[in-house]
Amino acid sequence: MRKLLVIPFLLIANGLMAGETSPEAEADTMNIALQEQIAYMMTLDSIVSTFEADSSGKVELFDGMVSLDIPEGFVFLKKENANTVLQDLWGNPPSTATAGMYCN
Repeated sequence: MRKLLVIPFLLIANGLMAGETSPEAEADTMNIALQEQIAYMMTLDSIVSTFEADSSGKVELFDGMVSLDIPEGFVFLKKENANTVLQDLWGNPPSTATAGMYCN
């Protein structure tokens, strides 16, 4: 499930901060960015660990009107978990059209 979300790495470029900085100041900035990234990843892990995913090979949707085969290495998130990813984690607007989500 950790591959579910692509987590961007924070890149600190030279000249990003006004004026010249010392190596110690740059190291402090990188350390803070790393700590924030670790906290973000831990939060995501705690959310993702609560998801119920179906990896049985087949998912029935819309009262059996649609049948999806789940490829090996993938899982299918149910509607509630898919909405958590799409809306809460990725910032998409709410939708009633979500039926679920494939992920690996």
